[in-house]
Amino acid sequence: MDVVKRIRLSPLERRDQLIELGAKMLAGRGLEQISVEEIAKKAGISRGLLFHYFASKRIYHLAIVQHACD
Repeated sequence: MDVVKRIRLSPLERRDQLIELGAKMLAGRGLEQISVEEIAKKAGISRGLLFHYFASKRIYHLAIVQHACD
């Protein structure tokens, strides 16, 4: 299992990191298969912190799709 070292990022860097991780996962699976728990684990953060940056899973998924379209 991959162990992620926790590092402090600025809010913008963390938000971008979470979107990038989601976009990478989107390349290999459907949006509905991207779990918040898995993203948080890969980023080395808590699930709650992800929801600090995105108010809901739907908003997070929209940010991923928008990033992928750009």
